[in-house]
Amino acid sequence: MTKIYMALDRRLRKKENSRKGSTTSTGSTGSFEEDQKDIVSFKLSKRRSWKKIFSHRNSSKKNELSRSNSENGREFDYSADTRLMLDVLPTSSMELIHFVVGHGILRRELRDEIYCQLCKQLTGNPSHESRVNGWALMAFCTGCFKPSDQFRKYLKSFLYAAAPEFQDHAAYAHRLLRRTATNGTRFHPPNFLEIQATKARQYVLLPVTFANDRVESIEADAATTSTEVVAKLANKIGLKDTFGFSVFVAIFHKVSSLGSGLDHLMDAISECEQVARTKGVKEEDASWRLFLRKELFSPWEDATYDEIAAGLIYDQICKGVRSLEYGMPSEDELSSFVAQRYYVEHGATMIPGKVQTALEKFLPRKVLSGSKSREGWVQAIISSFNDQGLSESKVSVKEIKERVAGAASHRWPVHFSALFVAFRLSGPRLPKNEVVVAIGGEGFYVMDQPFRVVVEIGYYELVEVFSSRTSKMHGQSFSLITVKGDEFTFASPNAHIITQLLSHFLDGLRRRSVYAVGLEPFVGHKPDDSDTSSKPFRFRQGDLIMLMDDIPGCTKKDDWAFGKCVRNGSVGQFPFDLVYILPTIRKPPDEFVECFSTMSNQNTETLPRKKGSVFLTKGTVGRHGMLGLDSAA
Repeated sequence: MTKIYMALDRRLRKKENSRKGSTTSTGSTGSFEEDQKDIVSFKLSKRRSWKKIFSHRNSSKKNELSRSNSENGREFDYSADTRLMLDVLPTSSMELIHFVVGHGILRRELRDEIYCQLCKQLTGNPSHESRVNGWALMAFCTGCFKPSDQFRKYLKSFLYAAAPEFQDHAAYAHRLLRRTATNGTRFHPPNFLEIQATKARQYVLLPVTFANDRVESIEADAATTSTEVVAKLANKIGLKDTFGFSVFVAIFHKVSSLGSGLDHLMDAISECEQVARTKGVKEEDASWRLFLRKELFSPWEDATYDEIAAGLIYDQICKGVRSLEYGMPSEDELSSFVAQRYYVEHGATMIPGKVQTALEKFLPRKVLSGSKSREGWVQAIISSFNDQGLSESKVSVKEIKERVAGAASHRWPVHFSALFVAFRLSGPRLPKNEVVVAIGGEGFYVMDQPFRVVVEIGYYELVEVFSSRTSKMHGQSFSLITVKGDEFTFASPNAHIITQLLSHFLDGLRRRSVYAVGLEPFVGHKPDDSDTSSKPFRFRQGDLIMLMDDIPGCTKKDDWAFGKCVRNGSVGQFPFDLVYILPTIRKPPDEFVECFSTMSNQNTETLPRKKGSVFLTKGTVGRHGMLGLDSAA
């Protein structure tokens, strides 16, 4: 892409400068905290960079041209840029591919023209070499962008009518065209590895490393997405619960998450090659690596459901604790974790010599070089080992791994979250408007620096989330409304994804919730008239009510529900419109519940009742074994 940047980089740079907060991370050296900032900022810039078309590539020739033009005071329009672009045509085959495909990605109106030129090159051309190159370029284009709907049928007809000697080329291009139509347009031209595989009309074989150091290879093509990669890997290792597992790519100690959505894997590798080039490394020598890691927990995550998933999460945490990616709040918790890890690897027999030897493997180097001696750590680990009853072999290795995996979302809620860059448009003031929002299993977080939370909102506090389009300057935005009436609005290129994820969590929590709050006073009948000791069911505004499947001797009325008032202990049924279902699977804090009792009638009317009402059903949650709630909206 060296030549195309000379003409198009000015326009892209002008657009980037008009946006606020368009900074990216640079390399880092030094302390662990600096390394973490580099990892997180790179992750965020990469997540955002899929929405950018191209990254800027600095070359001496481009800088010289830009400098000379600025000195002459020349302002370029697009036609002038095009003329300049024609003066510096690509020379190498890779630059030619990036030149043509890059224009097809950037300019929708040129796509049909590019395909027409390729069809012309492949029709009646006496040069066999030219036709071979033309079919290769056709495959590169069909793997990155599709033609217009009007031209698509003509292109398909051309591919079907290919000469017999090029039928395999045409079939390969047609398959890529179908895949691109399904998975969407790429954001980067083909990378070096992809170019070599496409010329041979073969899949790219990519090794992916798991947290337990197992390596599996998968076949990928130009249209392969992170969702497909996760599905293929899960099928290879028998992973059932794939939610929250994401593909990560690493290069030069920088890590980026592709998530498990529609991001193209080859786009990520193209980004890595661009990063390598800025370091003076050739594309073919870029040493990028692919990993499968747990990125996100759902609020109702069940570590006991999938033994393989729990094992992978456990291995990931073991490595993260040693590298200080996941920090322990106290020495006691670290000793407890190391004792559990010793039990998993060495069994119930505690041998001090083995513990001493395993310290290098289990504990971070920074911790070992701290004030506490190695003997002190050995004694602390042995004491924790005995306190947990591990010496008696009362728990299995599987249970230990499930405990560690199940507690990860609570211990490191921000680390196990999906991160997105955002810009505050309205709402309560923040230290900075340019922020990072995190969506995890425990709630919604706003950070102004890596892992420094300035706003934390539990899911039980959220009433509604929705996305909208603001302006050309800010693009997509999303808004959050809390029970207390606060409303945050953020602009983000990922606003639609954020809204979908939050809505999925809120809806899932309401389906599984057993907690509701009374919105107005209610007095009902006794659940059983023959029982004189039973109290009539009643609750006040702001009372916490635990929902129940049924009550013996009671027949539920339509649009009514069974429940128990936590304050007075009475049980009975009540109209569903009189309560608000809290999206939580754990009892909410008392301080939060009390805010409902002080709300005015006008405020309680704004909470969703019929519109967002839910009604009790059995068997809707399946393996979670909890009370099911289905949305009626």
